[in-house]
Amino acid sequence: MDRNEAVTYLKELLSLCGELSPESVSFENPKNSISVGYRVHIKGTIQEYDKQKVRDIAKKHSLAVQEDTDGVVIYKPR
Repeated sequence: MDRNEAVTYLKELLSLCGELSPESVSFENPKNSISVGYRVHIKGTIQEYDKQKVRDIAKKHSLAVQEDTDGVVIYKPR
């Protein structure tokens, strides 16, 4: 996703997930990955209720969600 898409996704997510701290979120732009452009990485433990919101908003924006040991990554698949 481009940077504006990432910011739009993040704003919508933060407006719905009051427990989510903006400090736990980063934008990444990895090369040679399964994603296109920027990824939003939410670090730390996320409650299941908030994870569902992450998935729902990602689906609305045609994005994919991948959970890892460090948190959740939202990206636009190739």
